[in-house]
Amino acid sequence: MVLPDNWFRYPDLKNRKVADAVWIPLRASENLRSRGEYGELGYLRESFCCGSLAVYLAHREEGDKLGWMDIGLIHEIGSYADDTAYKAADEYWTDWPADHATGIELVLPQSFGWDHLPEWHLHQDFVVALRLIREGDTWLRPEEGYVDVVRLIRDEDGYPRRIEARADHLRDYLAARNMALRLVWYRDRDAILEDTSRFGITSEEEDEDHPNFRWVGRNFPIHEGSGDRLGSQTAVFHVWRTDVDPDADVPVFGDEAEENTDYSSRTFSREGATVYRVEGEIWAEEWVEPAENSPRIRRDKVASSAAFIVSASGETQTADDLNNEDIGKYLWFRPDVIPDMIARRGVKLAWYTLDTAGLELSSGYRVHFGVNRIGLVTVYAYDIARLPEWQRRIWQGFNVSPEGGVSKELLDAQMKARPAGTMAPEAHLAEALQDIDDKFAARFGAHLFRKHESHASILASVHRFRALDQNGVFALAKDISRLIVEAIDVAELHRIAPPEKGAGGTGSMKSLERVLSTIAPAPEARSALTRLVGIYELRGADAHLPSSALDEAFELAGVDRAAAPLDQGLQMLLRTMQALVGLHRLIIAST
Repeated sequence: MVLPDNWFRYPDLKNRKVADAVWIPLRASENLRSRGEYGELGYLRESFCCGSLAVYLAHREEGDKLGWMDIGLIHEIGSYADDTAYKAADEYWTDWPADHATGIELVLPQSFGWDHLPEWHLHQDFVVALRLIREGDTWLRPEEGYVDVVRLIRDEDGYPRRIEARADHLRDYLAARNMALRLVWYRDRDAILEDTSRFGITSEEEDEDHPNFRWVGRNFPIHEGSGDRLGSQTAVFHVWRTDVDPDADVPVFGDEAEENTDYSSRTFSREGATVYRVEGEIWAEEWVEPAENSPRIRRDKVASSAAFIVSASGETQTADDLNNEDIGKYLWFRPDVIPDMIARRGVKLAWYTLDTAGLELSSGYRVHFGVNRIGLVTVYAYDIARLPEWQRRIWQGFNVSPEGGVSKELLDAQMKARPAGTMAPEAHLAEALQDIDDKFAARFGAHLFRKHESHASILASVHRFRALDQNGVFALAKDISRLIVEAIDVAELHRIAPPEKGAGGTGSMKSLERVLSTIAPAPEARSALTRLVGIYELRGADAHLPSSALDEAFELAGVDRAAAPLDQGLQMLLRTMQALVGLHRLIIAST
């Protein structure tokens, strides 16, 4: 690594504030880079340390006086008590006893001794106020899609080295509590080199004071190996007691004095080639100001920046304008908004009727939507406008001009108060599979489907919004096949209806057809599986199926190849449910 000539003078940091970063360190003690052993040529180390204190705005003048020696890592955080007062661990007092706390510690370090790693605790009020949940060393906010708000970083040995908070959330908290964060930090760059002339630090100590920081540079010769200053001597002292009786069973020693002690000493000079140690240190003090508003904690009203198209002419209105239960307007969105939303943690898709469903969000909100005749997603405007701002922005990214009208079933439910009596195939797929498996087990003494760990995740991915393009149609066919055809326990089918030797037909569908033929006419058994066979053929169509075979597979599956992909996905799911219903009827008819 070739160091820049001005590396030790920090030109990259002197004009950049830590307080302006997206992530604000609350406490840090870490090596940013390290190479070699101290004293050896080529040694290099860069470290960063940081301390902070949330200061009440009413005591800001006191906070202005706090520097590294007051709230840096040298400052001991803890509870203190005597017969006059008790200071809680999170409080910072400038006097003892004090009539008020200047601020609070957002991070509370705790040590337990050599046999336990130290721990850094995030202040519980910060956790509760922002409604965070801790997972490992990360604190997340479920109400905002489980966004990371605070993260603790450890070294390879498990020691805590830095804990940092997302600036937006930190400043919201500070605003709610009428506080500002006093931040003090220290950075050190240290290296041992043969030639240091190009770095421009020529004396054993240079000192620069600036309004926001202090810089110190050093350059001096040392002995390679020991790292001691050139020409320095080392003194070694040996002191011992002279009144030790090795034969005494219970020795008792008095105070040390010249009469019962002796000593020896020696000095020696260090040796080793001459190399140079160059170092640059910087100390800085900053303020992280509170936000102007606290929408998360104090529920301050903040103007929305999200706007939506509300007419065919392209007219837009902000979410604030639409945030009225009686607004009487709908919004249109591209259908890919649904898979985008359900891919986010804490979001669940629940179907109500054939063309209407709801997105249930971890924050407690629910968005009731419908799919219109051309495949666009329509939502009552108020249902989007009342969402938190971060969710409004997601929906805004998929907003389109009105086209194809409002979903008829959604309009019937919300405006006519007459919900449709239809059912979405996605809503009953799990129930249908379980019911068939139970009936099959009751009839044949064995389960039709093998249990596997990925069943739930595959089931969650089987919905019409997978089919947003042709490849999506094939991907949906693949997941339906994995859920049904590939989950069939072929070994059990062979036990129930053994295949003839050399006759072939040992795959899942042929084996199931052979079993069904024991309880129903063969043509009826074959017909019951036709749709599933077609869907199975479509599972890899994007990779290697010729056009003629593709036409045949679509026909077998009962899916209109000329339809829009989203419609093909719905048709495929409907045919799947019809096939499962047919299988169910065959089985129970024979019992």
